[in-house]
Amino acid sequence: MANEKIFWKGEPSPVAVVSWAIGQLKLFLILIGIVLFLYIGSATEPALDTLLMYIAGIGGLYFLSVIYSFFLRKTYKYSVSNRGVTFEGGIINKQFKNIPYHKITDVTKSQSIIQRLFGISDLHIQTAGTSFPEISFLGLKDPDTPRNYILQMLEKVPAQQK
Repeated sequence: MANEKIFWKGEPSPVAVVSWAIGQLKLFLILIGIVLFLYIGSATEPALDTLLMYIAGIGGLYFLSVIYSFFLRKTYKYSVSNRGVTFEGGIINKQFKNIPYHKITDVTKSQSIIQRLFGISDLHIQTAGTSFPEISFLGLKDPDTPRNYILQMLEKVPAQQK
């Protein structure tokens, strides 16, 4: 774009994939728990090889979700410019989002316990009328740099435009 000045560009840290994999693991452990519960509670006990087949299938799905997360991370691109905040990424569902500064209402940083172990955080940008972030910069090693640029630019937006 003409006259656009990029202040910051980023992408998720490689360790974000590990964090996401651990987060996904909870779901798959719950699925394995349900399979075990159904296996133990069954009136006619199915063969052990059937149980192992179900657990292997769930493990295979988990492995595929981790591989997908690895490639998905490589598609995520974040930027902060003089015009606004931009996100692009996706494999199956490609997205491009741009939020001009006059629409931004809140910028928050979050960090789960798993993210704390890996030294990464998420940065969330909200707009009016939504109860969820419009754009999230996931898995950042240094979320304060883009956050500070955004906050500096928000100070320059006239009150009547907010």
